[in-house]
Amino acid sequence: MNKAGITAIGASFATAMVALVVASAVTAPEARAASCSAAVCMFQNIKSGGSVHKGAYNVCGTYGDLQNQGCNDKVSSIDNWVNYTQSFGLAAALPNAPVAPTNKVLFSLAVGSQISYEGGASERELWGPAGLVVSGSGTVWIIDGAARRLLEFSMSGKPMGVVDLSDSVVGIGGLATFGSRLVVLDASTEKPTVLVLDSSSGKVISRIELPESAGLDRGLSGVGVESDGTIYARLEGGTANVRVGRISTATNLTQKMTAERTTETALPLGSVRLEAQPDWQRPVQIRINDRMISIGSSNREITAQLAGATSDQLFVKVTETLQDATTGKLLVDSTMRVFDAQGAAVGVTRVPKGTAIGASGTAVASDGRILVLVADSKVVSVVQLGLVAPGRLTEVLPELPPADRVVATVASAAAVSSEQDGVAAAASCVSRSTMASRDSAYRSNSKSLSETNITGSCSGRKKPHYLGSAKTYSSVPYKWGGFDSVSSFNSHMSPKTGRAGDVSSGDTLSCAYGVDCSGFVSRVWGVSSKKGTSTLPGIAPVIPESWLLPYDIFNKSGHVMLYRSKASGGYYVSEATTKDNKDRVVYQFQEADYVDGFVPRRYNNVCLGCTPKDPCP
Repeated sequence: MNKAGITAIGASFATAMVALVVASAVTAPEARAASCSAAVCMFQNIKSGGSVHKGAYNVCGTYGDLQNQGCNDKVSSIDNWVNYTQSFGLAAALPNAPVAPTNKVLFSLAVGSQISYEGGASERELWGPAGLVVSGSGTVWIIDGAARRLLEFSMSGKPMGVVDLSDSVVGIGGLATFGSRLVVLDASTEKPTVLVLDSSSGKVISRIELPESAGLDRGLSGVGVESDGTIYARLEGGTANVRVGRISTATNLTQKMTAERTTETALPLGSVRLEAQPDWQRPVQIRINDRMISIGSSNREITAQLAGATSDQLFVKVTETLQDATTGKLLVDSTMRVFDAQGAAVGVTRVPKGTAIGASGTAVASDGRILVLVADSKVVSVVQLGLVAPGRLTEVLPELPPADRVVATVASAAAVSSEQDGVAAAASCVSRSTMASRDSAYRSNSKSLSETNITGSCSGRKKPHYLGSAKTYSSVPYKWGGFDSVSSFNSHMSPKTGRAGDVSSGDTLSCAYGVDCSGFVSRVWGVSSKKGTSTLPGIAPVIPESWLLPYDIFNKSGHVMLYRSKASGGYYVSEATTKDNKDRVVYQFQEADYVDGFVPRRYNNVCLGCTPKDPCP
C-alpha cells in the first residue's frame, strides 16, 4: 500500500485499513450478542475502567442490549442507564432514540496572532481559514487563506512548519498532499493554476495552468491527487473532476495531461460515483461497486459530495437545505455518512456550524478519523468528529412546512411589496436577458492598466491582489462602496490615472474605481442609485428557493450574489467578491452549504416570465 496516502481538500483518500467503532452497530445479531456478553457482563466488577465501559457501549450500543445480557444490576432502569453512561461522558443510547455524537477538540489557534481573517466590515463578507488536509504521515495542514500561508501541525497541535505563499499565489483555493509534496490550487489568479511544492522548503517545483474545462465558470472548487500521482481539479464540489497533471514518484516532476472530465474518482473501493442531480431531485444516488445507495429526505433539498476514503470505507458529505417559512432564510445542515465497501451505512456524524465551507472544511485521516476546521471570531479549532449508528443522529433542522405554506408566506410578502412599490409595466420592466448582458459586460471586460492604475498613490487604498504588473486585465475589480458602470471604470483607467479597485473597507475613495457586491447587483438590475445589502430587500421581496430564476439574488447582511443556476453540488452565481482574494466580478460555483443564512429575493421590476423573445439566460 502507498504510505503517502492521498489527501485532498474535499476528497481525502488514504489506503490504510481502519476499524470504525460504531461499525458493530450494523453487524449480524448473533455476532453482536457474543461480543456484548464478552464485554458487558464485566459491568458489576469494573470500578474505574472508563475505557472498558466505553468499549462495551460502542459494541452493544443501547440499554436494551445491556439488559439482554443479564448484566442489569447497575442499569435496572433507563434512568440509571442514562446516569451511568453520562458519568463517563457518553450519550445514553436509549432504544431507537436520537444521539448527539461526542466531538473532540484536538487543538485551537488564536485569531489574530496565529491565524487570520479578512473582511467583516459593513458590506464586506468575512473570510479566512479555508480548510485542512491530513497528510500521509499524519500531520494536519491548515489553509490560512487571508495570510496566504499553509500551517502544519501534529495531531496534538504542535507547530511543524509554515509555508508562506504570499509571493506565489493570489489566493489558495484548494490543497492536497502526496508524500513530501504539496499540491496547491490558485483559483483566484486570472488563469487558475496548480502549484506543486516541496513541503519542507516551500519551494515551487512546477506550475500547471488549468485548461478552460477546469475554469471558475466550469465549477472549479478544489484539487486532489490520486494514488498514482495524478492531479485533478475538482468541479462542483467533486461531482466531476478534470485530470490536469501527474507527480512522478521517481522525479517528483509534473507534466501536463490532456484534460479529461470524469464523474468517476479512482478509489480503493473500486467504482465509486455520485450520480449527478443537477435539479436536486431526491434522493441522491451513490454508486459503490455497482450497488446503488439512496441518500435523501422527502421534504428537503439535498446534495452530496465525496469527502474521502480509506481502503475499506467511503465518506460522503451530505448537505440538506430548507427555507424558513417566516424569514425566508435558507437553513443548511451538513452531515458525514460513512459506508463500507459493499455500500452498507456504518456511521454518521454532523458537521458543526462554523466549519470551513464545503468538503474543504473536512478531512479524513488514513485511520478513518474525520477532522473538521471550525472557526469563530476568537479561535479556529481542529475538531475530531464522533460517530453514531446510522439513523440515530439528532435532527437540527425543523420539519419543513408544507410547500404551499412556504409559498403562501413569501408570496404574500412579495404581493405587499408589489403593492407598495409598484411593478412596472412590461414596456419599462427589466428583462432577464438585459440583466444577462450587463452581467457579461462586467465579467468579459478587457482593459489595459498602467502602473499608475495599479500602484499609483491613493491614500487608504488596498490594491486588488490579482493585479500585478502593467498589462491587460479582464473583468472589473472590486471597490468597496463602488457603483461604477463598465464604461465609467474604463474611462478612468489608462490613459487616465484612476486606480483600479480598492479592497479596503470604511471609506469610498474618490481616487479608485470599480464595484462592490451590492453595487454590481444594482447595476445589473438597472437601479438608478446604489443599494446595499440592507436596502436591497426594499426593492426585492423574498421568494421561495424553488422559484429562483437567473438574476434573482441570495442576500444577507454583508454580501449579495446573483443566482444563475443550480448545480449538482450547489449553485452557480455571479458576484463581486473579495473572498479568497478574487477581488473582482466573477461567475463561479458556490457549494450548497455556503448559502446558509442567505435569503432568496427577486427584483420587483423584473419582467415576469420567460418568452421566446426574452428567454431566461
